[in-house]
Amino acid sequence: MTFQLPYPFGVEYMRQNKIFMLFCPPDRLDAEQRPVLEGRSILYTLDECALQPCPYTDSRGDSGKPINVESLKALSRHQEATAQFIQHIGSYLAEGQGGIAGAPDLGRLYALSYIGYRAPSLYFCKKFLDDSVAIPVVCAVASRFFHGLVNMLALIALEHEGRLVGVSMTAEQLYRYADDRGHLIGLKEACAASKATIVKYLALCLEAGATKSPADQPASLPIDAIARTARVTMDLEFASLVYETVRCWFWSRLPGNEDKAVKQMFATTHCLQARKIAKAEQPFEHVLFTRARNLMLTLGREPAAIARLVEIARDGINAVAHDRLSRTVVHERLKAQMVDIFAQQAECLEKHTGWEGCLSSDLDVFFGGWPD
Repeated sequence: MTFQLPYPFGVEYMRQNKIFMLFCPPDRLDAEQRPVLEGRSILYTLDECALQPCPYTDSRGDSGKPINVESLKALSRHQEATAQFIQHIGSYLAEGQGGIAGAPDLGRLYALSYIGYRAPSLYFCKKFLDDSVAIPVVCAVASRFFHGLVNMLALIALEHEGRLVGVSMTAEQLYRYADDRGHLIGLKEACAASKATIVKYLALCLEAGATKSPADQPASLPIDAIARTARVTMDLEFASLVYETVRCWFWSRLPGNEDKAVKQMFATTHCLQARKIAKAEQPFEHVLFTRARNLMLTLGREPAAIARLVEIARDGINAVAHDRLSRTVVHERLKAQMVDIFAQQAECLEKHTGWEGCLSSDLDVFFGGWPD
């Protein structure tokens, strides 16, 4: 199948701006020729036999949503490899904390979940240049499991002033939270795993995220490259949120032009939060922004360049509000810092993907127009 992108820009254009491919869902087939995204795929349609009536008696039972039995079978076939993969990510994170093991908390669980969710990205990026590259099945399986968990943990953070570090829940409590609040039910289908399976993997993730002990077997996948690709993605998502928040804030303060802030382009779905954040007079005090920053910090220290971007953005908004600087000047300063950040992150990514020339177009093509 010719490489396709269900996005606003064509493949050749994106090959000149590869850094933004990190924000694309990995809508490809894995090594077993199953869609990485399964039911969320745009390019692939599941076989009718893949969807079966839901057999569970929890919140999914009355939802009328089917379960994807083929996705569940993939998890069953690769359960040992998936468990090893989770343990290796946990060990990697523990080593990043100086080898310090501690009590499980949701901050470590989020870090592990985000890396697992983004696991196909490294191979998706390589496949963009070489279609013979295969996306490992264990990465696809892990990504599907962690997709819902990442989203749920982000919502839990809002109940704790935007943080997860220091917040603890057991595997059983996490399952109950998901069941009570409808997180086991998607738009098209329900979670295919049984309660026992869900709790088992949640317990494994909590234990793996809090231990420095090595997994039972050597890693068969490049954990460092997978994790670093996830970290680059997280940093760029956050930087994009800062940039887009200022753009939306500028437009929202111009009467009659509020709708222009909605005309967002490619960038990242993370930017969708910018519309809500920008409604505040002090957007960088908004709980949604605090949450985004705290979630980024679960993967490690904040890069100095990103801290500087936040400083430029916060000072710029205050300067514009008090007529000390023009919007154009603030935009130029922010954009220059963003280009530096993207260049730094692209250099890190090149080591793992072999990419060159990661950004050739004007940055604002991927966000939207700014007011004069």
